[in-house]
Amino acid sequence: MTARIGVWLVGAQGSLASTVVLGARAVARGLAGRGGLVTELPEVAPLPLVGIERLVFGGWDIAPTGLVARAQAMARDDRAVEPRLVDALADDL
Repeated sequence: MTARIGVWLVGAQGSLASTVVLGARAVARGLAGRGGLVTELPEVAPLPLVGIERLVFGGWDIAPTGLVARAQAMARDDRAVEPRLVDALADDL
């Protein structure tokens, strides 16, 4: 088993954290491309960074909303993310 790396998010159920987790999981599962990632820049790509598929997310928040519910609201109300990604990654959130 490959070692995983933890990412701890303060405000873990907010819009920013939801977007980070959803995007990372989408890339890791091949549901989104890597275009636009800083890690893909020529200056950064050769560095021995941890692969996005090895990231494990956790965190805390005082908001009563769950991560899935926040991602669904972002898709439905804000149109910030695609609903298909939220549906496909609900078990990852």
